[in-house]
Amino acid sequence: PTVATVWLAAVAVGASSATTQPAVQVLLLRWTPPERQRDVFAWQLIALNLALAVGGLVGGFVVDLSSAAGVLPIFYLAAIGSTASATVVWLVGRSARAAVSVAPTASSVGLAAAPARASAADAISYRTLLRRPPIRWLLAVAVLLQLACYSQFTSGLSAYSLDTLALSPKVIGAAIAANTIAVAALTAPVVRLTRRHSPTTLLTVCVVVWIGCWLVLGLPMLVGGFGAAAVLIGYGSFGIGETVMAPVLSPLAASLAPEGAAGRTLASVTGASTAANAVGPVLSGALLALGLPAGFIVLQLACCALTIAAIRRLRVVSRAGAVSAAGPVGSAGSAGGRGSREPMQPAVAVG
Repeated sequence: PTVATVWLAAVAVGASSATTQPAVQVLLLRWTPPERQRDVFAWQLIALNLALAVGGLVGGFVVDLSSAAGVLPIFYLAAIGSTASATVVWLVGRSARAAVSVAPTASSVGLAAAPARASAADAISYRTLLRRPPIRWLLAVAVLLQLACYSQFTSGLSAYSLDTLALSPKVIGAAIAANTIAVAALTAPVVRLTRRHSPTTLLTVCVVVWIGCWLVLGLPMLVGGFGAAAVLIGYGSFGIGETVMAPVLSPLAASLAPEGAAGRTLASVTGASTAANAVGPVLSGALLALGLPAGFIVLQLACCALTIAAIRRLRVVSRAGAVSAAGPVGSAGSAGGRGSREPMQPAVAVG
């Protein structure tokens, strides 16, 4: 492999991920009732992390870093896995279309409403989505969540651990394994315990956990030593935040999406998150290259604080939008039954 081919491969992987993630999420929403959406996204998170653990284990055995060609076997395995994944998604998509085509005959009212819903969905462009305050704040939350953790997970945090804390790659590998195990083991019980809590409350809890993680990771700079323990605890605790956040973010996006635009809304969230993943390593790389590791930790804490502020604003505008949509009579009835909770997630059509 050459530098150019590596860059091209990275671009292809990023483009495919940005394209497939919203499609998979829409298919999951299509087959899942609203009250079970958190469960299905929790299982998706478990599956992804188990696959990550297996892939990392296999990669450690088949990759030979003594030569440039030694990494080709893992690329071939990744290509095989991607092909298998695309085949599964294609088959599920065909099943979804078949189920729609063989559905029971609708009434004349339903038949008349279907084209209206389709035309409404067609009229909703990305620009129209961005005119909605809840969508704008949802995208802000998605960007800040990425900047607060994920955009540093495989770049800035690893560089900080290697250069500032002088840890070995083995410690970082063990820390990533601890994160993966924590996510796989805790996701299902955490979803059961938090089922009755609102999405914005859970997102706030996630960010508070991440604030604790960054404080732990910055502690060795103040007291000296304990670098390996701090990294192991930090990586593992990041997984706790993930188990709280991941099962609710996509259902929340679907609940805020306009009628028939769940796909475009989820694609917008994925695109915003991808952009944040590109910006985050640049910021951390600049700070670490300038010899400012404390600035790197402060940057992450600032992103966490901004995320909490954006989540609070999202809660306010979502509640205001639900009240205005319900009208005077509907808002009076809903206010007494739900209190400070957000509206329940509606059934989401495939967009």
